[in-house]
Amino acid sequence: MAEVKAKKAWYKKWWVWALIVFIGFPAIGTLVGGGEEETVPAPKAKAEEKAESKSKPEPKKVKKEKIEITDFAIKQAVELTTEDELVQDAAVHVEDGTIYIAITAPAVNEDYAKELGDNMVRQLGTFSGGKTPSKNYYGEIYEKYNLHVGVFGHNEKEIAYGTKVTVADKIRWK
Repeated sequence: MAEVKAKKAWYKKWWVWALIVFIGFPAIGTLVGGGEEETVPAPKAKAEEKAESKSKPEPKKVKKEKIEITDFAIKQAVELTTEDELVQDAAVHVEDGTIYIAITAPAVNEDYAKELGDNMVRQLGTFSGGKTPSKNYYGEIYEKYNLHVGVFGHNEKEIAYGTKVTVADKIRWK
């Protein structure tokens, strides 16, 4: 007579235990917390939460614009500046964290020269991205770059010359 081998129960087979070790235990560890400790803040009184929420507004998620001086920004600032009938030429040069702006306008006085320089600085700030210029702010680009701006007349004679460092809020005209 032939002997009949009894089949092993499924839970007694080696491959079942291998699956449990390699898949089951890691899955359970992930569900339970995987041994990593989480810090849970202590519960606060409702009055404390209300006071904190009033004093600290939640930060808004703002998409950050890339701030850089592109050829387009330079071209736009130069074009808008040279539209003035009294301006013969304008140029922008960027080097080593400093922006150099030069405007040639021989027939202007010192006050108008400063106004021309100020306007071109703001135009470049507008087209460079980031926070745009306002009445008392030149634009976010000038928080990253120092600035030299000059307005010149005949024979490169200086009419107005100003500088601004990144931490200053105004151009210092000489």
